[in-house]
Amino acid sequence: MPRTDKLRIPGLNSIIIDGRLTKDPEMRYTQDNKPMTSFALAHNERKKNKAGEWEDDATYWDVTIFGKQAETISSTASKGDAIVVQGRLSMDRWTDDKGDHSRVKIIAQRAQLLTWPEQPETIPQQARAATRREHA
Repeated sequence: MPRTDKLRIPGLNSIIIDGRLTKDPEMRYTQDNKPMTSFALAHNERKKNKAGEWEDDATYWDVTIFGKQAETISSTASKGDAIVVQGRLSMDRWTDDKGDHSRVKIIAQRAQLLTWPEQPETIPQQARAATRREHA
């Protein structure tokens, strides 16, 4: 007997991506006074070109994060820092005197810096020793 109900596939909108900040994060507040931080992320993929040489292929993403993590990223991250972001994709659309525009951006639910802090007192003792061995 054939099925008469339609197959329903739930919407899936998820991204996990790493990269480096291309500028310092900018924090501001929403109309209801919720912290919101925006930053730009460059994700690099290394690929071999037709000549067999390695080259970088960069993809740039605008990211927005809210709440406590927005405050944390704003106060601890800076241009060049490595970060991993988990979130969803969102489409911004607008019209101006040049026509219709759109841009895909990431609304982050989580973000984690992958760069060590620069203040030595905040780095655990074992990590400082490992860092000294690696750079010796």
